[in-house]
Amino acid sequence: MMRAHDACRGGRAVRLVVGVGLAGLCGCGLAPVGQPAARGGQKATVPVVISPPRPFRTALLATMELAPNTAPAHAEPQRFPGAPAEPLPLATAGLQPRARPAAAAIGSMLRDYAHAFNRHDAVALAAHWSPTAENVDLDTGDVTRGRAAVGEVFSALFAAEASGRLDIDIESIRMLRDDVAVVDAVSAVSYATSSTAPTAASRRRMSAVVICRDGQWLLESVREAQLPVEPAANAPQPLEALAWLVGTWEGSTAGATVHTHCSWAADRRFLVRHHLVTRVPRATPAPGGDRGIPDLLLPGSGGSREVSEVIAYDSERGQIRSWFFNSHGRFADGTWAREGDRFAVLVEGRGSDTGTTSRCRIERVGPAECLVTCDGDALLDVCPPACGFIRLD
Repeated sequence: MMRAHDACRGGRAVRLVVGVGLAGLCGCGLAPVGQPAARGGQKATVPVVISPPRPFRTALLATMELAPNTAPAHAEPQRFPGAPAEPLPLATAGLQPRARPAAAAIGSMLRDYAHAFNRHDAVALAAHWSPTAENVDLDTGDVTRGRAAVGEVFSALFAAEASGRLDIDIESIRMLRDDVAVVDAVSAVSYATSSTAPTAASRRRMSAVVICRDGQWLLESVREAQLPVEPAANAPQPLEALAWLVGTWEGSTAGATVHTHCSWAADRRFLVRHHLVTRVPRATPAPGGDRGIPDLLLPGSGGSREVSEVIAYDSERGQIRSWFFNSHGRFADGTWAREGDRFAVLVEGRGSDTGTTSRCRIERVGPAECLVTCDGDALLDVCPPACGFIRLD
């Protein structure tokens, strides 16, 4: 195949012949039009048909006339003939009718799942998961794999809690294929502490991949994370029941004085208490001491000890909790429960004290007085001081 191009050099027309294939590789001569190629063994002179580059002269710009731009400022983009005016929708007309019944079937499966949970049927719940299913708790990192493991988790849950109830609020169902979909939802689990007082629901955001096997939609992969509990407008805050603790308190017993200061923190979301116990030397010990109130300083604890305490409301458990740290490196946490006019705090040791518990009671006995008692002295060094208190401010 051959192609011919006309070029111009020095005002003379030149025909440039380009060979494609073997002809272009055999040294075919190129000569100006009207002049024969050299003969008799003489090699023809190959003319230069491409002019050498010349510098761009900006002076010529002044003599050039540019055509005015007649296009409007916001011209519509040019389209090739036959191109659609708008992009085609992602879901074609053939896919939409199949997606609707699939989404309805997935929603029905999740409703059946909630019903199985509410009747505490661990076997039926596990049947909604595929044999290779996986559940990941994004808050704790816990991973549960397989239908059998899922059934064991629910069996243990229902054995420990007989009042659990599940609600699922489906936000979206997106079909990835005819047999694969992604579900975004919010689940809420609540437990009744009594027949008339259910706890606040624990709400979790859930993203699930569901698959269809043998005509049945199953949970294949689920990711969950806890959602913060938003208190209702004007709802009383649980910690307000302990607002009377705020202030500076003093007490004394068993050869020691106690100084406690309590204040709000983080926009009244926490109560922070600082306890200081200082030994007071006495010539003679008090006969019998105070009944029901152990010594505030254990042997070997030195002349004083300090305990810092943080009190907060655990919205997931629906309980007031506290955490204790003493100046000797020991720590514990407590769970509060109301008992009439007083609060009982179950203190559980942590670290080297794991497995050790103590129960303390805090009772308000007057406008500026309170009494703290503890059972035994197993966690005395980390528990709040047990004695009678008078508020100073």
